[in-house]
Amino acid sequence: MALLDFFKRQKTEDLPEIPEEVFIEKDESAVRGESKAVVDASIDGVYEFLRADYETRGYHDALTNSDSSYYQENIDVLMWDLVILCDHAVIKYNDRLFEIENHISSRKKMGVLDVVQDLESEKRRVEQLIVTIQKIKSFAEERKEAPIRVIKSYQRGFHRGLVALSKSAIKS
Repeated sequence: MALLDFFKRQKTEDLPEIPEEVFIEKDESAVRGESKAVVDASIDGVYEFLRADYETRGYHDALTNSDSSYYQENIDVLMWDLVILCDHAVIKYNDRLFEIENHISSRKKMGVLDVVQDLESEKRRVEQLIVTIQKIKSFAEERKEAPIRVIKSYQRGFHRGLVALSKSAIKS
């Protein structure tokens, strides 16, 4: 019993509370220059990807590794990320089309024509979204049109990072 009392009597010193954000960075997207870590696989997600701040990402990447092959690899990765996002969005929209077609079929059998017209309108809208996403995907593969904004933004940031490295080397 005396042994147990010994453990009970030990005082624990109250250490100061250190906020978790002081030593753990939870949100890497701020450092990487992205709007958010997870982008929705939809037309909105694709446009969000295209509008994200890649200049900051390029700047930080140049400070990390200023090699030109690293620069080119990161541009390739950005374009492949866009292609993957487009493929994912198309898959989701195709699933939505399948669901709509099933509803159209069942509502036609029930004779609810006004609902069928609404569903067919929604089907045309989803098909148009798929065409738009596939066009953006082909632009990413060819590196033209909208994805050029991503490349130019990253390039501008990478070059700013190289300039910052050069200036710091000159000063020291």
